[in-house]
Amino acid sequence: MHLLKSVGYIVAMNKTLQNCLWLTLLSVLCSVAFAQERPKKPALTKPERSSISTRLVTSPQAGAGSGVTLRQAMALARENTGGRVLSSKSFNGGKPGAQLHQIRLLVDGERVITVVVDAKGTVRRR
Repeated sequence: MHLLKSVGYIVAMNKTLQNCLWLTLLSVLCSVAFAQERPKKPALTKPERSSISTRLVTSPQAGAGSGVTLRQAMALARENTGGRVLSSKSFNGGKPGAQLHQIRLLVDGERVITVVVDAKGTVRRR
């Protein structure tokens, strides 16, 4: 009812003011549509996380003794924390074959955390 009354007032206005009002109304409606929160994914339980790491480390694509790739480490970190990956880098842990992956994640849309994933797929917060 109120919307029809408002449309009646808009029709009676001059074209410039009418166009400005329509654009304002359209922008308000679009902002309301996009401002809705996304549903949060439930955190994985410990058995689910361990099965993911076992599956990634023992996958046929991984060569013998090569450990977890950076892409696999990012997937493990995402699934372990429920965050969004901001950056990632790999480095040598000091010993031969001790490849480490450092991943920074945005958690709950407000906190940035850093995790380190070793060659076995173990995720540790730093």
